[in-house]
Amino acid sequence: MTGKSKLWIVLSAALLIGVVATAAWGWPTLMRRRQATYAMEVLGRIARRAHVYYVKPRQGEKESRMPCQFPRGEVRSTPALSCCDERVRTAEGNLCDPAKTDWNRLLWRALTIELNEPQPFVYTYKASGTFKDATYTVTAIGDLDCDGVYATYTYIGRGDPNATAENCVLKTHPTFTATNPGE
Repeated sequence: MTGKSKLWIVLSAALLIGVVATAAWGWPTLMRRRQATYAMEVLGRIARRAHVYYVKPRQGEKESRMPCQFPRGEVRSTPALSCCDERVRTAEGNLCDPAKTDWNRLLWRALTIELNEPQPFVYTYKASGTFKDATYTVTAIGDLDCDGVYATYTYIGRGDPNATAENCVLKTHPTFTATNPGE
């Protein structure tokens, strides 16, 4: 066997070991990051639509304009704590079946949100108050490997102190937090 052949065998073996190691340890991490990124995109979409709702003029009672506010109330995409729950889980894995989630609720419709593909996260939205006291919290909760440890991503938005009944300005930005993002 020549030196080139030995080198080729060693390099091939090293490449094979690298591929197997990446598949065994790197692939699950990559998939969790991808799912977390998607959850943050959905949260960002919900936050943007809450902001649009806040600034958009709407008719209130007696011909007056409604106060500046986010869609008020509380709603979840499913009553399950996570997509590991058999009541909402797809047959293929740890994802919420879109047919078993409830996006046809008043608050989700006000935010124009509906996700029609299987999701690894349960989404919640909660808002209260008007003008500068208006707040919302939108959260994605997931147990991607069904071990009872939850990854939680949250946006918290606040009303603008300069908002008035005549002008619902919103120059504030939501804050983002993550708990157990690698889970």
